[in-house]
Amino acid sequence: MTARTPAQTSSTGYRSQAYYIHNENTHQRLKAAWWWTREEEGSSGSLSALVERLMIAEAERLESLHNDGERFPPAPEDARGVDRDGVARQAAAIRQQRRQRPTD
Repeated sequence: MTARTPAQTSSTGYRSQAYYIHNENTHQRLKAAWWWTREEEGSSGSLSALVERLMIAEAERLESLHNDGERFPPAPEDARGVDRDGVARQAAAIRQQRRQRPTD
């Protein structure tokens, strides 16, 4: 296994991270909500800032719920999420392909 290249930090201190969202509507909904409330008190000046706030809030919620409010140890470098529905779809497709193969 080759080591991944770490994300680069920009001159402004930001790091690029990639996340895949199953439903494009989720992104569009958040973007619209941010756009139309961005000048309200307590809102975020950018979509990136809003996403960061949401991530911090969710991390704190999970820490509180599952780790007595303490931060978890760092995740392994190769940690990846698993979409259970995607795994089930992939397994079903593989089973279907195997059923359709001609036997020798």
